[in-house]
Amino acid sequence: MQQRILVTGANGHIGQACVRDLLQNGYNVRASVRDIKNAEKTAGLSDLDIDIVEADLFDQGSLDRACDGCDSVFQLAAIYEFFSNADESIFEKTGTSGARNLLKAAAKANIKRVVLTSSIVAVGPTERGKPPATEEHWNADLQVPYFREKTDGERFAREVAGQIGIDLVTVCPGVVLGPYFQKSTPSIDNIEAIAKGALLFGVPDVSLATVDVRDVASAHRLAFEKGAPGGRYIAIEGNYSMRVIAERLHDIDPDVKRPLMTMPNFIQPLLPLFDLMNSKILGHPRTISRALEKSLRGRDLIFNNTASRNALMWQPHYGLRDSLSETLNTLRQNGRYGR
Repeated sequence: MQQRILVTGANGHIGQACVRDLLQNGYNVRASVRDIKNAEKTAGLSDLDIDIVEADLFDQGSLDRACDGCDSVFQLAAIYEFFSNADESIFEKTGTSGARNLLKAAAKANIKRVVLTSSIVAVGPTERGKPPATEEHWNADLQVPYFREKTDGERFAREVAGQIGIDLVTVCPGVVLGPYFQKSTPSIDNIEAIAKGALLFGVPDVSLATVDVRDVASAHRLAFEKGAPGGRYIAIEGNYSMRVIAERLHDIDPDVKRPLMTMPNFIQPLLPLFDLMNSKILGHPRTISRALEKSLRGRDLIFNNTASRNALMWQPHYGLRDSLSETLNTLRQNGRYGR
């Protein structure tokens, strides 16, 4: 008998990929979105052989109904924004109260294992020149609301899961690139900004861990199938400087201009101002908040996930060039870049 997996936040970038990966690997999929009557919420899902249901992290009844009859839950529903008009408390509330409500619904449905999507920001950046962080690390700099949502949310979810008898396994993806996104994410916004020339005159001296969304999806499935009880797994393909990312984009599409230089570190505090001006001139979304710049000043988001790869027998199939090429293609399809 096919196992049924509930994917919350199924219309998000990772959610879309998880739904497809599970289908391709013989699972029965139930996908939840917040408003099933909104065509934008079901875009990319409605043509798939899945059960689409309505659920909200703050509506316990809807979560109970969504979990009923499922063998596991992939909890992806979250707020991924660096610029928001919402009260900052909603980020932490989503990561903590929302996760608690979902875990309670899972326990009521006799679900034994839940896979929670965390993030490398919950592991945290490292001081430049220091060894990359591993699964053992936790972020201590939570001035960015999204960082608080993921870090406090993962810690809280682990605590609640232990109290109610749920085996919670977490996956911490890097900067997620690749196809399937229907709506914007800060990771995709950053690629759009670079493609439109935001870093032409200088690229910040920062390195990031990236991963293709299709590989993130397989990491979630393998965490469910092979993960140790309470396991924590980092899903990245590699660590790359922002300059390398910009150069790869130029290699894929010569219309993307190479950056003229790597910015001196003393200029980095001005990045939010440059970002604001470029967004108005070039027409790309904002990508660098003041809090984000401060959090990454003198630091890199780089990681060593050898332990995760070995434990899950997980191997990324898509390199940086593949991921960036698919990202640009989808941006074009969505009318956000080029012809």
